[in-house]
Amino acid sequence: MNKESILQSLPTLVLLLIALLLIVGSTAARASPDAPLSIYYTEYVNATLTADTHYVHIVSWNIAGNLTVANLAPEPVYDIYVAVYQNSTLLGSSTYFPWRVAEKPAYLASIYCYVQGVNDTSLPSYVLDKVPSEAGYTYIVFHIVVLQPGDRVVLNYTITDLQGLRFPIKISESVLPDKILDGVPTVMNVNITVANSLDQDLNVKLRKILPADGTPDDGWSNAVTNNPEFIAAGTASTGVAAIGTAKTWWWTGDGAWPGTWVTLTVGASASITGIQINGTADAAEVGGATTLITLGTLEVYINASQPITGSHLGSVQAIGQASIEAKKSQEAAAPGYAWNETLTFCDTSGTFSYEVYNRTLWATADANPSGTPITGSRQSEYSAPTPLATLAPGTCMAWGPFEFNSTVVPWVWGYAAAGIVKDEVNGWWLYNATESFPTASGSGLLLSEQVWLVKGYLLKVEKEVYNSTPNSLSITVTIWNIGDVDSPYASAYDLVPSGFTADETTMHVYPYSQLAVDNGAAGPTAPDFTQKVTNPMDGYSYGYVWEFYPIPAPARGFKALLRGGETATVTVTLSDGSTRQWSVQGVDGTSVLINGTTYNEGDSLTVAAGTPAETNFTITWIEDTIDAQHKGHIVVSAKSYNADTARYVYNPVVVHYVSSGTGNYNASKVFIVGVDPRHVLYAISVFQPNTTITAYLSNNEVLLALPTLLLGVAAALSRRGSDEEA
Repeated sequence: MNKESILQSLPTLVLLLIALLLIVGSTAARASPDAPLSIYYTEYVNATLTADTHYVHIVSWNIAGNLTVANLAPEPVYDIYVAVYQNSTLLGSSTYFPWRVAEKPAYLASIYCYVQGVNDTSLPSYVLDKVPSEAGYTYIVFHIVVLQPGDRVVLNYTITDLQGLRFPIKISESVLPDKILDGVPTVMNVNITVANSLDQDLNVKLRKILPADGTPDDGWSNAVTNNPEFIAAGTASTGVAAIGTAKTWWWTGDGAWPGTWVTLTVGASASITGIQINGTADAAEVGGATTLITLGTLEVYINASQPITGSHLGSVQAIGQASIEAKKSQEAAAPGYAWNETLTFCDTSGTFSYEVYNRTLWATADANPSGTPITGSRQSEYSAPTPLATLAPGTCMAWGPFEFNSTVVPWVWGYAAAGIVKDEVNGWWLYNATESFPTASGSGLLLSEQVWLVKGYLLKVEKEVYNSTPNSLSITVTIWNIGDVDSPYASAYDLVPSGFTADETTMHVYPYSQLAVDNGAAGPTAPDFTQKVTNPMDGYSYGYVWEFYPIPAPARGFKALLRGGETATVTVTLSDGSTRQWSVQGVDGTSVLINGTTYNEGDSLTVAAGTPAETNFTITWIEDTIDAQHKGHIVVSAKSYNADTARYVYNPVVVHYVSSGTGNYNASKVFIVGVDPRHVLYAISVFQPNTTITAYLSNNEVLLALPTLLLGVAAALSRRGSDEEA
């Protein structure tokens, strides 16, 4: 057989292994147009939040993950393997997030899934070798058999069990005044603060939309045009706030909509102060009583360069269009057993450029590529991540010739592995993101804003002072709602005269769960207070403010000051407004007799009468000093559920602490107290020891009495803002 006939009879083995060696966690800004082979891994934050002029509450939130593999090239791609590393601390009892196929071409029967430690050993070795284990993560490999030009596969999941994952953005909002009167035009000043709580930069935009005119049952008068409406855009610490229409407001990087992003670096925050909304409320639309009414919706748009769960893409491998050719030749000038072998790899794609990272040649004595290689015939090179060669579409790479000796006519075999280059024009690109874009379907990050519309409640605060030891006074402040309907958030305050020192270690709120914000301690341990006022009126050293959740009505319990063994008759009010007389006897610092039955602090009792059919009470405080010789308080509060704040609330609420006097002090100045310092109707001072004083706050919200006191504490409270962040 001559040389030419030998060459013509040689088989050509065409092999192709295209590996997309994606760098874990790589990021890029989305290009236009996208890469020919684009892989998008995005997590969308969906959340429902509420703001009630004081606090922002996260009602619920979830994360929707989306993986899109798109072939945007004009040629098919085969055997696509996509690896995703998922945060194992968020998996719960599942092995992996609840992935589902959202979209695929009809010609694909299924998308195949391989899970680490479950069935991943079924993967081809060249795929599995590119998917190393990562501590804290579980990898999943999806196999897409083929994607024709223009087609894509979309996989997604939704996670609701977030295992303590941080919410990506902190939002604080305050509205002053926090209560508005029925039928009175009111300008509300809104302040908003946002902060980045992620470990990466966060892009943010805000858009606020007020209720449309004529919306039924929204609490805003239909007789007024543009009610409510924006009248001032406010001042932003960064970015620009602007009014679009009477009903729309936004904050972006350039003040336009949709405009540019405002970027918050790790730990950074931004604020917009002095947003003004004018509106006239109509209580008749919402039942005629004090309640929360809508102040519109705040749409929060966020964008970050990495998924919020920490999950990320690993390697992606695929087969595209290329060819490989193994050639052999016999050296004419050499003995008959001298042979040359050459490997040629060609990029036959019209789109993709390749990086060659593996090439191998060998020869056998028969037609079995798995046979023993002829001595000296095996040649192999491997290099990653630095490639051996880079090929543009339509170009080839020749490797060889290599000489070996064989006494028989050899079979020459060739193998090459290559990867599509990381290039948005001729290769692959990875797009990671966290996003939140509110849509008409209701997904996204939406904050429902509300303001208190005041009508129909009546608050009373009572301060009781008695000598506990020489130069020491026991202070008890009790807050009641003696009206017919639940109050909004209620503030009570107390001032400490010059020469006196409040023992904060004794300051407790009963029940503690009624205290809306505790800036004194992190839990139900003293001191319990919302704010310490350091600039009160003359003659006073400092004061305290307690901010309570709404106080219910009409049901209310009682407060009694007893000695052990004494019996008192008290009056309680049931949920239908009727009253009952109870016999109450103090036993010790842990128990009390009510109508002959023993109860401990924290116990509940139910009266099966009224409308609704029963009224619930809780023994909220039994003072430790109760025994046969000492005075002690017993407080029993009516308990009911407040739908506006979605929590149980109590009537009455009690604050107790001890204040000691030293030096030249005036004991009479102890007798001063207030309820909701912005809206005081009636307050008096009584200059007699062991006597109670009372202040009332009615739904009339008239600013009367104690003007100097108001100046002392209202200024401090006006800086309070929102004490709870999402």
